[in-house]
Amino acid sequence: MSSLLPTERLGIMAAVEACGIDIQPWGRRKDGVAVANPEMNPQYCYEWSFGSGNTEPIALCVWHDSLKSHGNQITYADNLRIHAMALERRTEQPFVPREVVIRARSQAKRARKFDAAIQRAARFGKPIRLILLEGERRDSQEPGWDASSVRHRRVDDESWHLDKYDWNSGDFLLVRGPRSETVAAMEATDALGYIDQFSSPQPPDRRETSGSVYVRSSQVRATALRRSGGKCECCGERGFATTRGQVYLETHHVIPLGIGGPDEPWNVVALCPNDHRRAHFSIDRAELQQSLIQKLVGAYPESAPHWEPLLQAQMRAAQEG
Repeated sequence: MSSLLPTERLGIMAAVEACGIDIQPWGRRKDGVAVANPEMNPQYCYEWSFGSGNTEPIALCVWHDSLKSHGNQITYADNLRIHAMALERRTEQPFVPREVVIRARSQAKRARKFDAAIQRAARFGKPIRLILLEGERRDSQEPGWDASSVRHRRVDDESWHLDKYDWNSGDFLLVRGPRSETVAAMEATDALGYIDQFSSPQPPDRRETSGSVYVRSSQVRATALRRSGGKCECCGERGFATTRGQVYLETHHVIPLGIGGPDEPWNVVALCPNDHRRAHFSIDRAELQQSLIQKLVGAYPESAPHWEPLLQAQMRAAQEG
């Protein structure tokens, strides 16, 4: 841990470039006009996360004192979604100075972008580089009221990987070092053996998104496909073979994400395309849903207490909508 403490005054632009990310865009503003000092370009220099290209890694700015040591592992656990919500609440509070509202709104956008970067790492296994910071941190209990001040900055020579990401809460855990070969090999086997409607040879989400967009965990989908053994979990028929030799089924959230259904294996089933449409549109979709819930409870007994509240929430959403 002590060897990772930043002691040099590395500029943010140099740090981002050292992570393998293109810094040429820093030389111009959004309107295309050249800037005199690219390193002070406000479009980039105040961000907390970098890297959007298909081949670029993800670079994250992280305070050194946020790191933890567990045995022979160094980790970083956080939740930028919660930070963003706290900052957004600050902008809505009465009697808050205008400069604080502006700062909180900007910091909330950076926190949301950081969380989106973690989601890209979760979906596509993108490598992560950490830009470690040391300096005066703002009070976490007073979001948006002050800005932090960085004294020292360095790029960790070792890459990091995303170990866990909770798609419902935004909690994540990064671990220093590459993902184990065993886990990587298992994920590669899953990718070659089964695909669903969200699979693609090229990552489909190359743009930043906002609004009510529900990003599905690739790990949860892979778990459901692997659990199915390539057979529809409703009718039992095997999914069709694709031209690449993969088995195609469609993953389906039994309780939809839009009404609070969790993105967890115990709420996701693998269905043939026909039964997937039935689950959404057929006259007997309620009976089909109950049948799928019974199968999932059989596979995940610990999920049993969660279903009744979720079904009640679904009923309320249907009555309101």
